[in-house]
Amino acid sequence: MKPHPLGCAGLPRSHAAAGFVLPVTVILLALIAVGVALMSHRSDQLRDLVMASRQEQQAAAAVQNTLAQAMYLSSTLYRRGKRMGDIVIDGRYYRTADGIDVSYLDAGALFNLRRARPTELVGLLLALGIGDAKADRLSDTLLDYVDADSLVRLNGAEAPEYAAAKMPPPRNNFLLMPTELQRIVGWHDLDAATLNAVLDNVYVGTVGNVNRNTVRAPVLAALGGTDIASARALIAQRDAGQPLAIESLPSVVHGSFFSVGRYITLPSSTLLISICPPAVAWCQRVSLTATADDGLGPWHVDYSIRVTRTVALPASAQVEALPDQPPKHPPPPLFTPFGNQQ
Repeated sequence: MKPHPLGCAGLPRSHAAAGFVLPVTVILLALIAVGVALMSHRSDQLRDLVMASRQEQQAAAAVQNTLAQAMYLSSTLYRRGKRMGDIVIDGRYYRTADGIDVSYLDAGALFNLRRARPTELVGLLLALGIGDAKADRLSDTLLDYVDADSLVRLNGAEAPEYAAAKMPPPRNNFLLMPTELQRIVGWHDLDAATLNAVLDNVYVGTVGNVNRNTVRAPVLAALGGTDIASARALIAQRDAGQPLAIESLPSVVHGSFFSVGRYITLPSSTLLISICPPAVAWCQRVSLTATADDGLGPWHVDYSIRVTRTVALPASAQVEALPDQPPKHPPPPLFTPFGNQQ
């Protein structure tokens, strides 16, 4: 019996086969297109990862170069008032020859957490806009974290409270760096903006004096026992060219002679250096102390931490080039009962 010359449904066989092949071809082409797009996307991702890794490596190298320059400058330039050579050490940004933004800040401008007194610590938190109850809580948990005993302050926390919060136990020793605050009950839960505001005004180290020429308003409010508005008014007068009127601070008015002696006009031996490569989203913060007097070395890095940059760097037109050369004329020597000191 001969096959019918027509295929299924009365169509010629060649037409039926073509009707089957066409959709299969379209599907295959679509799968190939999807595969090519996926490979292209993965290739783009790989290229981005390679570029990001390269930027990180270049930024890390730039940080080391800038830090080496900072070590040299801190060991060779005179420090007077709010300057180290021609560099103003109040935290403003400069740009290096390599295009890196760097700021120098005298530790005497900041609140030293290692020497924190309860009332002054609460005063700093209040000046930063933290409420009374929360400020008392944060103060007590910090003081419990650094003291050597296991007694709990009224609003504090020791090992049982840390275990309940599923956090590592307190070290019961002094802080090693400011970011250690994030390991403390209560501080761990601060929002990023509040925590960054605290970190911008604190320091951990040995400096106990306050530099009248660089101290920041929240720090002045905390140490001077005044409100933030009064502290800002005093800072504004200082920035306008007048000496900082510490005689009006409650801690000086009601304190002893030593209260006045806490405020000095010279920079400390420690600088807080922020090194910010523009190509990455972080800055390196370094605490650098000049140690030439101890005979062991010209400087010491107290701590170095990498922090996420939350504020955009200033525009290029607003940033001066780093004045990395010694001034043409050195400042006059300092006169002390022990002789002239450079």
